[in-house]
Amino acid sequence: MVAKKAQSAGNTTKIRTSILSAALDVAATHAWEFVAMKQIADSAGLDIDDVTARFPTKADITAAIIDDLDTQVEEVFPDIDEDAPMRDRLFDVLMERIELANRNRAAHISFFKSFGWTKNATCQDITLLKSSMGRMAKCAGLETDGLFGGFYLAGLSVAYLWVLLTWINDTSPDLGKTMAELDRTLGRAESFKNYMKF
Repeated sequence: MVAKKAQSAGNTTKIRTSILSAALDVAATHAWEFVAMKQIADSAGLDIDDVTARFPTKADITAAIIDDLDTQVEEVFPDIDEDAPMRDRLFDVLMERIELANRNRAAHISFFKSFGWTKNATCQDITLLKSSMGRMAKCAGLETDGLFGGFYLAGLSVAYLWVLLTWINDTSPDLGKTMAELDRTLGRAESFKNYMKF
């Protein structure tokens, strides 16, 4: 019985991985907003019912991919370096996230370009972005509770989207332009945050 349960769990994980890998492959060559669930199922070599049983909508697939990405970042930063300035911590965390996304660059650019494609998608995408940036803020030790917490989180989300505009056109091996833009953007955000304290 235990062996059967373990085998079942293993199969479930394998199918999940196949679906998400297929979604990344399809997104890399197609505009994500126009991708159909059947394309993903065909790419994964699965029946569409097997896909929708685990991910009812394409938004659920996107959320799972982003969740996996954020989990990888959290694994890199299990502890907060309290001695490092907040700006440096945010830079390290966000740059790590971008570098991980860059491993599936074409797919994540496709996801980014589909952001807010429809009114319904806009609400889902904003919710997903806020959740993701909340996790990144926690990795860096940025407080997102209290009077200014929501404001900081919104600012971080906008800053990250702004930096991604540079990233999608940065084809350099070291992502130098992206790093420079992230540093500038965090600098501006830091100055504004300090100004708001007065």
